[in-house]
Amino acid sequence: WRRPRTTAITVTNRFGPIAAQMMYSLFAFISRTKSEESIWGGPLGEKFLSEFLRTLSIMLDCSRTYPGNSVHVMAQDLFELAWSFHDAQSSEVRYAVLAAMGTSISLVPVEFLMRVGHFIGEGDISSEWI
Repeated sequence: WRRPRTTAITVTNRFGPIAAQMMYSLFAFISRTKSEESIWGGPLGEKFLSEFLRTLSIMLDCSRTYPGNSVHVMAQDLFELAWSFHDAQSSEVRYAVLAAMGTSISLVPVEFLMRVGHFIGEGDISSEWI
């Protein structure tokens, strides 16, 4: 009636060691090109930014099981980057911001959230969920 239990197999996270290099190269890209209207402007720029934030979220999520402190640092940096776009006009970008913050908030220490509490202003709707 029942199948016998199979032995659990542990798989090493091979993405973890290179996640920081990949994510920080993307952070450098956005920093270098943030003033280029041809990349970030208009509806295509909004779509690109939302996919960019989603990609960073996925990369962080895939590296979360890697032991070490780098995951927590990447989560803090993604949190701060995503928050900088929280008031974007595009709902698609705001949705990607929410996804990025949701991914990173589970990996950042409580002390970080207390320190960045100044991001959440008085009367801001988002102050209710932190």
